[in-house]
Amino acid sequence: MSYTEKVIRKRIDPEQVINAISLDRATLRDKSVPIYTKLPRPGYALPMAWSCAVGMSNQLVDAVPRYSSADHGSIFKSLLTVARGVLKATDTEFAGPHFDFALEHDEAVQAGLDTEYQLLAYLNLEISLREGYWSLSYDVDDDSFRISLSPAQRRTALVLLDHKAEFFSMSPDLQAPFWNGP
Repeated sequence: MSYTEKVIRKRIDPEQVINAISLDRATLRDKSVPIYTKLPRPGYALPMAWSCAVGMSNQLVDAVPRYSSADHGSIFKSLLTVARGVLKATDTEFAGPHFDFALEHDEAVQAGLDTEYQLLAYLNLEISLREGYWSLSYDVDDDSFRISLSPAQRRTALVLLDHKAEFFSMSPDLQAPFWNGP
């Protein structure tokens, strides 16, 4: 395809996709129930959940581009949900923290965090499509779906002005790569 050719995209009604996402979220929620019955006692599971959440956050920070939005809020909410699940499980008296720090993350605790994080991601996708924050289209040329911000959600002049003000509030050392290139 040449540079001047226009890609043909067909806007699609997201309702069918939203319903599928909602169904996936419900299925995942049902599958998450047994996770909490298999987790270790709170004295071990809670510090391990914290350690796993820190690891997830570090991976997230390493993966997202500069000045983009890392999703630490969802990781923190997932951590709190796992902590509630661990403490609600039957026959799990909290006897104090477990200080024998494991060298690797516990797979059961990590699975709980991953599941809760995925549930939040599904919910975010479902709400974003349902409320019109994102639009869904089908690219005929490469037979793929595209999700993009709806025109109303794209950067406004005020957001760009905010970024400019933030840039000029940086020290000259931080501004230099933007002026001179990397």
